[in-house]
Amino acid sequence: MRGMEFVTAIRNLPTAMIYRLTNSWDDLIWDCSYQGQDCTDEKYFALTLSSDYGICFMFNSKFNAHDSIAGTRKSSLTGSEYGVSNRSAGRIPYLADACGPHPYFFTEICAISQSKRKFQEQTAGRLSLTMYLDQDDYMSNPLSQSAGVRLTVHSVEELPSPNEEGFYLQPTSHASIALKMVNISRLPEPYQPSCFSSWGQTYYSPFYPFNDTIPVGYSVAQCNRLCEIMASDYYCKCRNPIYMDYFQRFDFEYYVLPFCDITTEIRSVRHPNFAQQSSLVAKLGTSLGLDTSKPNFAISEDDIQRYLDTVQKNLLKADVYFQTLNLNVIEQQPKRDIKNLISDLGGILGIYLGLCLIVLIEIFEFLFLLAYNTALYFCCSLGAIRRVAVENPQARRDFLSKRSRSLSPRQNHPRLYNQYPPPIKQLAGLPPEYTNPPGKYPYMNPFTF
Repeated sequence: MRGMEFVTAIRNLPTAMIYRLTNSWDDLIWDCSYQGQDCTDEKYFALTLSSDYGICFMFNSKFNAHDSIAGTRKSSLTGSEYGVSNRSAGRIPYLADACGPHPYFFTEICAISQSKRKFQEQTAGRLSLTMYLDQDDYMSNPLSQSAGVRLTVHSVEELPSPNEEGFYLQPTSHASIALKMVNISRLPEPYQPSCFSSWGQTYYSPFYPFNDTIPVGYSVAQCNRLCEIMASDYYCKCRNPIYMDYFQRFDFEYYVLPFCDITTEIRSVRHPNFAQQSSLVAKLGTSLGLDTSKPNFAISEDDIQRYLDTVQKNLLKADVYFQTLNLNVIEQQPKRDIKNLISDLGGILGIYLGLCLIVLIEIFEFLFLLAYNTALYFCCSLGAIRRVAVENPQARRDFLSKRSRSLSPRQNHPRLYNQYPPPIKQLAGLPPEYTNPPGKYPYMNPFTF
C-alpha cells in the first residue's frame, strides 16, 4: 500500500478504531516519575492524534481533565539531578509513535516492577520516563522504516506539533534533555513580519477534539500548518489527509470536503539494512516456536537471555530537566517609535528654529542698516547740495578780489604778517580795524547766511 493511501485509509476510520489500532498508554509507558513522585498512571496523560505518529501522550497538559494539577506544576531546581517544571518553563513533553510491551514479557515486567522504587529514588526530582518499543508488533508503515519515539516540548496551552517541532529518540538509549527558556517577542502590525500573538487575530479557531471548551493557545507552528491546510483546500477543493488538526474557520466549511487523491507513482527497490536483519534474529513469542498456552510451559536460560536481549533492544529512557532557570528575552524593537520620532523631531526642529532665528535677526539687521544708510546718504547729499546751491559765486569772487587788495601792503598801515598772509579763519577772528581799513567796505563772510 502506498504511503498516501495508507494515511487516507487511517483518516477515514473512526477515532475509536484508530485508538484500537495504535498502541495504548500501558503498552508504551513502563515507568514515570516526576520530582520523586510516581506518575505511572494514565490519568496524568492527555491524548491527541497525529497522522504520522499515531497517538500522542501529553504530560502536564491543561487539556487533561483527569489531572487536577495539570498545567500548574512548578520547579525551582536545575540540573539533571532535579526535576522539570512545565509551568515555570511554559513547556511540556509528550511522546508519540511507539508501541507497548509484548504479552510474553510478563516475567520481565515483574522484574522491572520490583525494582521500580529503587529506580525512582535515583531519579527523584526530574521527569523521567521509561518506555518500551515493541518493534515486533510494529505493523508495516509506508511512511517510516525506523523505530523510536518523537518527543516534543511545548506550552501547556498548546497542542503538539510533532512534524514541525521535537526530535527523535532511538531505542536502547538514555536521553538526557536539558531545557532553556527563551522568550521571543516580535512586533505586531504594521511592523514586519506582522506577527500575531493570539488566534483572535487570525481566521482560524482550533479546538481540542476531546474537550472543545478549553481554549487552545496560539502556536506559530500550528498557525503556519493551518495556513497550508487552507491553501490546499482553497485551490484543490479537498482535504490533505496528512493533517489531523481540528479547527474552525469563520468563512469556510472544512470538514465537508473529501480527502485529496495525491498518490504519486514511484519505482523503487527495497533492501533491508543490517539493523532490520539483526532485529529479525531476536524475534520472540511464536516466532521463536514458543507456545505459552501449554500448562507445563518452561523457558530455558537461552530463552530468558533472548528475552532480556529483546527487552534491551526495545527499552528507551528519557530524562527532562532544566539546565538553567534564567529567562532569555529576545525582544524586537522598532527602529523608530512614536517617542523616538517626537524626540528626534524636537531636536531637529530646535536646531532649525535656532538657526532660523539667527538668520532672521541677521536679515532684519541687514535691512535696518540698509535703510538707515540709504536714508542717511540721501539726507546728507541733499543738505550738501542745498548749501552749495545757495552759495553766491560772484560774491565769492568779489570777496577774494577785495581781500587780495585789502591784504596788500600799504603805507602807514601796520604790517600784520611778515611773509605769508594769515588764513581766513585767523583773519575772521581779528578785530574789525585790522580787517576793515577806514574808507573800505566792511568784511563779509560769504559762508554765513
